[in-house]
Amino acid sequence: MEGMPLKYLPSFIFTTDPNDVVVNFAMREIDRAVTKKPAAILLNTFDELEQDVLAHLSTVFPPIYTIGPLCALTNHFPSTKHEPLASIGSNLWTDEPECLKWLDAHAPGSVVFSHMGWNSFLESVCGGVPVVCWPFFAEQQINTWFACEKWGVGREIGNDVRREQVEAMVRELMVGEEGEGMRTKAAEWRRKAEEAVAPGSGLSYVNFERLVEELI
Repeated sequence: MEGMPLKYLPSFIFTTDPNDVVVNFAMREIDRAVTKKPAAILLNTFDELEQDVLAHLSTVFPPIYTIGPLCALTNHFPSTKHEPLASIGSNLWTDEPECLKWLDAHAPGSVVFSHMGWNSFLESVCGGVPVVCWPFFAEQQINTWFACEKWGVGREIGNDVRREQVEAMVRELMVGEEGEGMRTKAAEWRRKAEEAVAPGSGLSYVNFERLVEELI
């Protein structure tokens, strides 16, 4: 994370309340990961995307299994009445399918606006599209910085968002010259994500199989 401005640190870092719920939750979970020595830590990411971070984490924490992107990995699992593995996911909320009618009425790859939550960003990676980033809280700011500065697939929009700003930025990322490089980069990340979850050979897929075998 060298070179990252302070404003992109997770929002809860800036609290002055020592009893802040999120800060204390984060500190407690980090302590558990270090002192309780769990058998493994699962991360919804893939090695190509976060090599430097994963290399550092592996020197501090127990075995780390990268098994992401989950939204792509689960596509390779069979789903039957008794083994609904394809239903595995990381969404904590009930899906609202009403928006799909609107999405289906538009050209593929044309919607690129994201609040930059990690799950949403990984869906954009798997879709091979660049993103207009509008982060709000938690880790969304740091995800935005990585998307824009390290992975080359994002453009951040300011807090004073105007309709014309959104339209101009979306058009640039979809058909503009500057957006062409981002679209190319997004396609590359999509390919790498697909390789990571490829049955039998992808590292995320292999990690998931190893995890299941060890649990059994």
